[in-house]
Amino acid sequence: MYESAVLAPEVHLQCDNEQEIVSVTFASFGNPEGHCRQYVQGTCHADTSHSVVIQACQEKRSCSIPVSTKVFRGDLCPGTTEK
Repeated sequence: MYESAVLAPEVHLQCDNEQEIVSVTFASFGNPEGHCRQYVQGTCHADTSHSVVIQACQEKRSCSIPVSTKVFRGDLCPGTTEK
């Protein structure tokens, strides 16, 4: 029997027309609030969020980041689903 692979959720960013991601203005692994360029940190937030996204994505055409407590270093609010 084969074991099924457990797929972790990922966030994917991609630019059109061969452009690159030149800056990251907001990133929050936790429970951010808001919509379309109006996001703010929620009550749970990983301080590493911005640096993780910059390292994975800046100066690239596309990137993928696993959405996990391992990548962002710790469970911020046990019992809460981070996004």
